[in-house]
Amino acid sequence: KEPQRPFAFIFDGYDELAGGGYPRLWDANRLSDFPAGTKAIITCRPEYLAGQDYKVFMSPTKSLSGQLAECFVSPFAREQIFAYLRNPQERDDTETDTEEYEDFLKANPALLELVSTPFLLKIFVAAFPHLKKKTNFESDAPFTRGDLYHAFIEEWFCKEEMKLVNSTARAMPELKQTFAEFSQSLAFAMFKERINQVVVDEGRQGQQQQRQRHLAERNPWENWFSNSDSEVVRARRGCPLRVVGGTSYSFVHQSFLEYFVAEEFWEMLGRGEGEELVDVWGARCFMMDPKMPAVVSFLVDRLAGFSAQERHEETGAKRHRLDPFERRPRESLLQLIEGSKLESTRGLSYERLRVIQNAASNAVTVLNKARFPLSVKANADPTFFRGVQVPYADLSMAQLWGVDLADADLSNCFLAGVKLSGANLTKCNMAGVNFAQWPTLVFESPVLALSVDAGGQQMAVATGREIQILSKSAEEGAWLRGLLLEGHTCPVSGVAWSRDDSQIVSCSADKTVRVWDVKTGDASQVLRGHTKAVTCVAWSPDGKQIVSGSEDKTLLVWDALSGNLSRAFKGHTKSVTSVAWSPKGSEILSGSEDKTVRVWDAKTGNAYLVLQGHTAHVSSVAWSPNGSQIASG
Repeated sequence: KEPQRPFAFIFDGYDELAGGGYPRLWDANRLSDFPAGTKAIITCRPEYLAGQDYKVFMSPTKSLSGQLAECFVSPFAREQIFAYLRNPQERDDTETDTEEYEDFLKANPALLELVSTPFLLKIFVAAFPHLKKKTNFESDAPFTRGDLYHAFIEEWFCKEEMKLVNSTARAMPELKQTFAEFSQSLAFAMFKERINQVVVDEGRQGQQQQRQRHLAERNPWENWFSNSDSEVVRARRGCPLRVVGGTSYSFVHQSFLEYFVAEEFWEMLGRGEGEELVDVWGARCFMMDPKMPAVVSFLVDRLAGFSAQERHEETGAKRHRLDPFERRPRESLLQLIEGSKLESTRGLSYERLRVIQNAASNAVTVLNKARFPLSVKANADPTFFRGVQVPYADLSMAQLWGVDLADADLSNCFLAGVKLSGANLTKCNMAGVNFAQWPTLVFESPVLALSVDAGGQQMAVATGREIQILSKSAEEGAWLRGLLLEGHTCPVSGVAWSRDDSQIVSCSADKTVRVWDVKTGDASQVLRGHTKAVTCVAWSPDGKQIVSGSEDKTLLVWDALSGNLSRAFKGHTKSVTSVAWSPKGSEILSGSEDKTVRVWDAKTGNAYLVLQGHTAHVSSVAWSPNGSQIASG
């Protein structure tokens, strides 16, 4: 009997799967029934891999160790982009000289960065005839991904219009507008049904999913796929669709569906009123839906371009991109936020409340991602944000200085880098908020000291008599264990990275200071001179000297290269607990159990300043970055 051979399955476009979430690929496809050694290759756009949960859906079991290997496709380098454009076989446009592409990209650095993605580079080539006309892009605002898609779709519509006019030999006014309306309405209908393909021939659908069979039985797609209505057939010819298996239609690429969905959301801001606007924008919470990242990105591009457009109007420059309405989009988004206020939603059913909260959360997310200054709105209307309910909103880097958020619902919001100084958070619901802290790292022994290198990529952690070096992994939140530095005979009490990250200095209750080579793990210097436990260490800014403090009440300054003792500073009456070198290197700061902070002249060893005020021992001291202030605790 011929032995069974393992399979390799390719799941291309994990982010394009239909439905509201992602299935467990291994279980849904019964891959465990196949021979041992079966593997799955999965492709997905990285913006859809939010958080760590996606790994569970891609692996055979919940235990991920050794099962999932990840790699990211590197963006094209500048020369690779130009090499692609110089190859006529890679592009259909044979009339455009290579120099035209290159000159255009060099003149638009933001666009050059965008097309480092292979698919966007192909879109750029296809859209170039429209882009070089620059009819809608005559401003100094940088190109966005949305601009590129807009130009591509415009070029697509122009070509399809020309084909249709040539085949009928008669003019068809507003045909491009018909194409746009058809494409947007179809995309939004598919979006609402959470499907990526439309089955139009039930008799030939075979083993299609039950959900799509049900949709075909209801035949809700007659408005878009009727072959008896000549106007529908004509409008469909301009839509970027492809036939799948002879029975289904899908957009040529998933991102085109997302683009048209974003356009429908955007236009709703201009024409929607009251309940209709809330219903559309509140149907889903953008930040909780794994299918929304690209749609949100397109909306942000639209709003950011709209803000640029307003700036150009003020200076008399031509608009960045023409819109059918004036300042309505931003006003509509603010209206959605204001409609979620606590006093406006009392007595509503839970279902209706969720829709209103979703709409407000989505609105503030788009505004914030477009860098709309929320604090400026609060300054103009001090009570605007009081009581707003925006759970799960993305408020990362939001400027909320002094904003009145009393009674607001910010539960489960993403608040990485948010500026909340002076904000009124009275009775503000902040349950489950995410400030983007790294996950907790757990060690077997108590952590006695730690230090992070200048680049934030490595960490030295002292546990007992050992120092563990960890390096940040490409995987978000993960740290990999590296060298283990061993040599101290008593617990380590302090560690510090050198400025060039090539060395670590440590101190211990064994009365020694050690200088370690990070590459080899060897102790290049063992400094002896203290008569009691050494409690703290610090490098000079130029990396040539080290200062250490001890329970023997002294500070010792060492030559980092030779290991020789340079100077001893005396004056504290109890143990020295903390030391810090000034940014300019001319002064040393120390704290002590004698409740004082001292500032020393680094050359003479004179304590020219003794600061008193603490009522218990001082455990930590630090300089401000410019050296004009100090902090002690």
